[in-house]
Amino acid sequence: MVVLRLRRGREIPGDASPAAAAATYAGLVALSDRDELRAALDPDDDATRALLEPLLAEQEHAVVAAALSGRPERRQRSVKRAIFAAAREADESLFLGGSGVLSDEQVCRFATALGETPVRDSLWLAVDQRRLDGRVLWREIARRVPSPYDAAPLFLFGWASWRDGDGVSASIAVERALTSDPGYTAAELLGGALMHGLDPRRTPRLRMPRSA
Repeated sequence: MVVLRLRRGREIPGDASPAAAAATYAGLVALSDRDELRAALDPDDDATRALLEPLLAEQEHAVVAAALSGRPERRQRSVKRAIFAAAREADESLFLGGSGVLSDEQVCRFATALGETPVRDSLWLAVDQRRLDGRVLWREIARRVPSPYDAAPLFLFGWASWRDGDGVSASIAVERALTSDPGYTAAELLGGALMHGLDPRRTPRLRMPRSA
């Protein structure tokens, strides 16, 4: 497994390293090893996640109903705006020391929407172009929903981590996304980038395909 930019990640002995001090000052927690990075993405217990299944089913019904009524794009635009706003609020909350937590209804609405390729791709593009980070939100959704709903937020968390030079977190997220949904092609793409050691600083940014 390839880990990116390890030349800058050499361990600094002692509890008061400059990296840890800087992270603390920024309101972050410095994770000391791979086990702690894994734990940061550990899901809630199975029973807790299973409690969301009825709400997820309701959201799936809403998706079908919108499609049958000829309004899928309208619903997608609405939920995309909500996810963008929640992601930015979560990122801001982290740096301000807040602890915003989504309601179960929000988690299920967002997780269901991320399962739709147009919604996922618009957020993927925003993350890749640095218009959005969203890792706080992606992690919260991934930890709270059952498989395979966690695959999309895990992938987005991994992509944002990779673009930020955090290959370790990206590889953990890819592994878990593919465990949840072995056929998740976007996660396979990111896994390939990690496997071949692509430099996230030099890899071209994503672009929307031009309309015919």
